[in-house]
Amino acid sequence: MAVWFITLILLISLSKLRNIFWFSGAFFCSAYLFTLFQLLSTAGELDQTWYQARFFETLCTLFLILVLLVDVFILYRESNHKYVHSYQNSIRDPLTRLYNRSFFYDTLNQQLAKVNAQHPLSVLISDLDHFKRINDSYGHVAGDKVIQFAASVLESHSRVDDAAARIGGEEFALLLVNTGEKEAQAIAERIRLAVSAGESHLPERMTISMGVYTTYDNSVTAEACVQRADEAMYEAKNNGRNQVIVWHRQGG
Repeated sequence: MAVWFITLILLISLSKLRNIFWFSGAFFCSAYLFTLFQLLSTAGELDQTWYQARFFETLCTLFLILVLLVDVFILYRESNHKYVHSYQNSIRDPLTRLYNRSFFYDTLNQQLAKVNAQHPLSVLISDLDHFKRINDSYGHVAGDKVIQFAASVLESHSRVDDAAARIGGEEFALLLVNTGEKEAQAIAERIRLAVSAGESHLPERMTISMGVYTTYDNSVTAEACVQRADEAMYEAKNNGRNQVIVWHRQGG
């Protein structure tokens, strides 16, 4: 009995019962102390008292097991939450919370393997027009707000299986699965119009130039898809900005 009492005192003094694990340990010691006290203080009817004590001890043991299982579940949930949070931070751009460049290319490579004549894939590359002027005239805080606004527009026009990413300073990419050329061009136009409509908190009206590339061939590399959409985007820049250009093979 003295051993259980000393153990209980040490548990309380050292752990301060700071979590459910230590509290359950103290409860277990208290239960055994109560059981021993009940047995030692009984003068008669020892058999009945023994069974009652054993029943109480069993209940306390089951309670302790339940408490420990709950504690394990809580620790697992917290650990899983931290893992998910850490993983999301590793694949997303910190400013916009869009996917980052690395994740975009990984997803593009995975989706390219599924491409065929019935399941085309389109890549949109876009770049904010005259963005450097925003940073130079209004500062980087205003520039960040513009970036975040453009990212929110891109995200709002992407579907569950699509992937919107920030792949450069003011450059964005949108992967559209099972999307043909005309549909991809229509989506790009809606994004362009939404950006140019702007918001009142932006320092000035913004526009965006976009390039579209669509493939029905799964032998095309991810780098080639991005490069061709990028070429179309620069063509839009050179043609006066604030427009959407679809990539077509020269002479095709």
